[in-house]
Amino acid sequence: MITLAGGTGLVGKSLTQALMRDGEQVRVLTRDPTTAAAAFGDAKLEIVGVDAITRDNLYAMPSPTVFDLTGHPPRSVKDWLHEHVSLFAAPAT
Repeated sequence: MITLAGGTGLVGKSLTQALMRDGEQVRVLTRDPTTAAAAFGDAKLEIVGVDAITRDNLYAMPSPTVFDLTGHPPRSVKDWLHEHVSLFAAPAT
């Protein structure tokens, strides 16, 4: 399963369609599920309505691959990087 936040935007819609053509299972997170359903017609994908893209939303729908194409990373992504990626760790004093 590949999850796309912003899967109905200009880039997201193209990526969603390409992934489905390649036989991938796709989940689209969107603020407007009705518009998303109309955009993809009969395509077999999971459409999930969310108010905002947050770490809690993403953890609630586990996926090995997540694309955030919303145009701006949520603050929680920066927080996660600071917690989990040593490159961002503060130098020892």
